[in-house]
Amino acid sequence: MAQKTDFYTLPDEDVLESLRKDVEGIARPAGTSGARSGAGARRAEGSGARRFASSSQGNTKPVIAASLSLFVCGAGQAFNRQVKLGALMFLLAVFAGASHWGMTAAWPELVRVGEILGFGEPQLMMVTASMDLLLLGVILSSVLQAYQRAEFDGGRFEGYNEPVLSGLASLLVPGFGQILNGQIGKAGIFLFCLLAGGLVAALIRFSPLLRIIGVSLPSDLLATALGPVAASVLGIGFMAWILSVYDAVLVASLRRRLT
Repeated sequence: MAQKTDFYTLPDEDVLESLRKDVEGIARPAGTSGARSGAGARRAEGSGARRFASSSQGNTKPVIAASLSLFVCGAGQAFNRQVKLGALMFLLAVFAGASHWGMTAAWPELVRVGEILGFGEPQLMMVTASMDLLLLGVILSSVLQAYQRAEFDGGRFEGYNEPVLSGLASLLVPGFGQILNGQIGKAGIFLFCLLAGGLVAALIRFSPLLRIIGVSLPSDLLATALGPVAASVLGIGFMAWILSVYDAVLVASLRRRLT
């Protein structure tokens, strides 16, 4: 007996719908993967842009100019193409320093000349102290002006955000780490403490300040007050130095974690 063969037919709509689903099933993972890879690329690109933005410090000329003026008065102005101003500040600093050294070296002769002109040692001491104040003002103004001028010309400096570098800089010179952090106001405060302490020490060591004070005050009062005053001056200078290092490291560390 011959076997009967059955044939089944499918409507065209069912075949097309099945093919369409198969094609969508194949295309969807590829499309999804492409979308994910595109999103990943965009995220990676955005992350790279953020890393670049955090590592970019903007205009670095302010820190260069201020650093130059910190070690050579007027050099930052020359870097900013303010050559005449830089030369003037350099000459003023040299004049103030040379005047202090010359007056202390030739003090007996100056006293004799002052007696002829009607000036005593206290008045001459005030002139010597004014030379020291001039030197302090010129150095401090040179650093601050060089930084601000470079920022005005080229844009803001955001800081390097390197704790070790900032800490070592402030350990070398109080306020230097604050310059590297882009905090010129703090740098000026710490630098002023350093210069003021150094000038007071220079007056005590290289001028007859103590002898003049000893003539004006009773010896027992001078002996009682001199020790605490000297200790206070040295203590304030030392604490300012340590605080400068701590502040430079702390600020740079916080900024680095935030970026």
